[in-house]
Amino acid sequence: MKLVLSLVVFASGHAIQVFDGVFAPPTCEALNVAANARGLGHALYTRSVGPRTALEHAFESFLSEVDDDSPHVEYWSRQEWKHIEAHADVDEALAAGGGPLRYPRHAHVLYLDVGSRVRGPTCVWEAGRGEDGRPPRFAGAMTVVPAVAGRVLRFDGSLQHAVPRPADVWLAPFVISQSGPPEDFGRSVVLFNCWPEAEAPPHEGSDDEAVAAGRTGAARLAASLGQNVGPECSAAASLSQNVGSRVVH
Repeated sequence: MKLVLSLVVFASGHAIQVFDGVFAPPTCEALNVAANARGLGHALYTRSVGPRTALEHAFESFLSEVDDDSPHVEYWSRQEWKHIEAHADVDEALAAGGGPLRYPRHAHVLYLDVGSRVRGPTCVWEAGRGEDGRPPRFAGAMTVVPAVAGRVLRFDGSLQHAVPRPADVWLAPFVISQSGPPEDFGRSVVLFNCWPEAEAPPHEGSDDEAVAAGRTGAARLAASLGQNVGPECSAAASLSQNVGSRVVH
């Protein structure tokens, strides 16, 4: 795998990176099938065990390229373009028990299938200074990364992020409801967080059913990774400077 880095933004010392053409269309199709088959629940990939499914093979190939040695990868998927309010991912079990807010080392969005009428951006805010263990406040500047199949967005796991629907919902004087078939408005993504502590994984659940269903797909994917990943599918994203925001195209 040879990654093409399209954008790097250093937001208050935290890197936001966009990689384009990470997976070629045939591989994205195979991963999309795997993501749909496993449903919406969270799963944990312990890297010392080795990849068991098509998705885990994909994570491993990407993380190896960016020299990320995090021992645990928590992941889940969405097939619908939903409006997601601003938030930062945390260890929910620890927080629910009254513990401190614990963030992943890095958060990622892998875009697999994007409808013809979808921009579906992920918006990531620069970090502010948190107080008393609370999430950091917004610092103002925002990086906007539209959904593009084969693209991977990688950012510091403590940064707040959101998905607006419609894409201009925060700017429009009124909002017009959008609906239509998946080929128009589908947004299939896999979200995966890297956790640094080997002794404290964020999720104790298993993904045995998805593993059993995904072994054949994993074998096909392992073979296709060498054929369908490369610079021929890459397109460098341009950077537009707007007031208080950065937009990737």
